[in-house]
Amino acid sequence: MARSNNRKGRGGGSFVMLPHYLLKSSAWRDLDTNARALYVELLLRFNGANNGSIGLGTREAADALHVGRNTAARAFDALQSHGFIAIAQDASFDQKRLARAWLLTDFHDDRNSQAARKDFMRWQPEKQNIVPPQSRIGSQVGLCGNPIPQKSLHRLSGGTVIAQSEIP
Repeated sequence: MARSNNRKGRGGGSFVMLPHYLLKSSAWRDLDTNARALYVELLLRFNGANNGSIGLGTREAADALHVGRNTAARAFDALQSHGFIAIAQDASFDQKRLARAWLLTDFHDDRNSQAARKDFMRWQPEKQNIVPPQSRIGSQVGLCGNPIPQKSLHRLSGGTVIAQSEIP
């Protein structure tokens, strides 16, 4: 007797898929938990044929995530800046108040059949300047940003300057 693949408890239900390449991306790993939860909420509203028309406003997102509106707004900003979502249509207050419509960059645009952009795969963290600013030109600054007295410096050949205490 052959087994049926359509038995109760197998398949048939809707699901949200987060592929490994997305989860391993630098952009995903940089997101906080609120932004990740918001992305899942947007995926819940994606039915496979409405990308670019996924409506979700800040107030509704805040309610769905059980966070404040400012936190939800920051989560939207993070998803945008990391390349997971893009504004497809801005909010409107003309005749009827409409929420923004979102585009998930991981899927093709259902409005015009453009291919998936996957902007998040090109996202890179901003490089931070770890060199402390110098208060005046030519001054030497120690590790904690404190100036090193000029008399305790020693010049090596090639222009390298080290503290007198570092000379072997």
